[in-house]
Amino acid sequence: MSGHVVGYLPVPALIVSGATLIPEAVVDLNYRTTLDRLAYAQRLSCISEPARDRLRYALARLDVLRAPTLESQLSDAVGQRVVKARVHKKNPLMVQLTLEDGSVLELLKTPGSPRPGPTSRTRRSVP
Repeated sequence: MSGHVVGYLPVPALIVSGATLIPEAVVDLNYRTTLDRLAYAQRLSCISEPARDRLRYALARLDVLRAPTLESQLSDAVGQRVVKARVHKKNPLMVQLTLEDGSVLELLKTPGSPRPGPTSRTRRSVP
């Protein structure tokens, strides 16, 4: 539940008025699927911006492990060998790459929100 296992995302329990609607669980990110949001008559819950950041980070960690050629692609892009990579402790969307010459390159993935339109969230879709 601490979120340190690659490929798993901890999900806290959802308790409303003393009733547990969703028990504490862990989601296996190795199995991905697409859901048609129009197939559901009512949304039970949605995740917060910090939770979306944690989900994006967990998916990025999993995808990096699936693509071992990423290091060579990064090295080719910056023109030097990457000798160390560190994820920022307070913001997991920031990665610091230490290059062969000792310089540090900071990469930041800026999280975005859904664009306005028929597929975005509205006040009506959030309880």
